[in-house]
Amino acid sequence: MHPAMHCARSLFFGSVLLSLALPSGAADFPCRPCAGLRIDGGPADVAATLKRSGGLEPGSPLFVAWEISLSGETAAGTDLAAAVRESGAVPWISLVFRTPPPLAQNAERLQAELRAAAEIAAKAPAGTWFQVVWEADFSPTEYAFLLKRAAVALTGAQPEARVATLPLAAGPPVLQALYAEEVAPSGHAVALQPGAA
Repeated sequence: MHPAMHCARSLFFGSVLLSLALPSGAADFPCRPCAGLRIDGGPADVAATLKRSGGLEPGSPLFVAWEISLSGETAAGTDLAAAVRESGAVPWISLVFRTPPPLAQNAERLQAELRAAAEIAAKAPAGTWFQVVWEADFSPTEYAFLLKRAAVALTGAQPEARVATLPLAAGPPVLQALYAEEVAPSGHAVALQPGAA
């Protein structure tokens, strides 16, 4: 195995994605289950390795994910999405929001992070996935507030952007609480944490 592949922190996806919207707005995955790698430090080496290997089979994409913090410099990592797409893989960028709750009372900081997210989306190739991650204790109401605003910013900057939630605890209580906040039109998929074995 190429050394770049050892950077992969974890294999992800499989059946952890659920449609967030109604069928007309649901994400259309050409693979069931889908596979992917989450990379520490950026996927440039993995993208280059995939490209050198001759690419991927059509219809069986590999998702390559990495994090970008929206606090401070965001340029690092934004140019990698095109390289990942060129390799035949699907870029999955986890955007890390750090605005503390309550979000409505920290509007200026949140707006700065939303502007940074929009700049990243504008540079990304069509079909890039953006996962809205929030580094705070989960609150369905507060997270829904963030998800709705992030989805507007991302799809406004990149109309073909795909939006996913942070990894949520599997089970009806969390999902029911989130759906009660009317988030369905705001995203394409719900990401779930791995269940207990």
